[in-house]
Amino acid sequence: MKYPLPALDNPELVKPTVHINVESKLEIYFLYEVRMNLVTMNLVTIIFTVVTVLVHVLVFVIESVFWLRPLVYERVLSKLNVPVDASYFEQAQILEVLFFNQGFYNLFIALGGIAGLLLYRAGKTQEGITLVCYVSLFALGASVVLASTTIAYPGAVMQGLPPLLALVGLYFSAGKNSKT
Repeated sequence: MKYPLPALDNPELVKPTVHINVESKLEIYFLYEVRMNLVTMNLVTIIFTVVTVLVHVLVFVIESVFWLRPLVYERVLSKLNVPVDASYFEQAQILEVLFFNQGFYNLFIALGGIAGLLLYRAGKTQEGITLVCYVSLFALGASVVLASTTIAYPGAVMQGLPPLLALVGLYFSAGKNSKT
């Protein structure tokens, strides 16, 4: 017995149907369309998702490519307030592998945002929105952790404000669609 699933992007309401086959077996196919107004992304959401992606690509480049440049590691390490009896350069060398890894972590967050936007553009509306929402929540949560564990408040704002604004845009898109 098969239970086919409807396409969630189909705007028509599919009612449950009962099918009796020739062998007198009763097969019930539950075909439910999730009755919701499909949420769309407004321009605010798209713009701030792109900004979120660009910020995370920039952080990738800083942390994974330029980490051992004095301008980079001195600025970052000064915000950590670690009471260590070592120079910033020695600390940077010790932390190089960790920041290299963290940079790629940021790159993968950015790629998730790009994938969400591409899915949305390709017509996979709900999948794209879900991925954009996840990436935005992820980046926003990371910015809260950054702000609560360091004194890198400008970095936390730079990391958290764009995804917050993308989520606000998405919220207002959903509200607009639910009134129709």
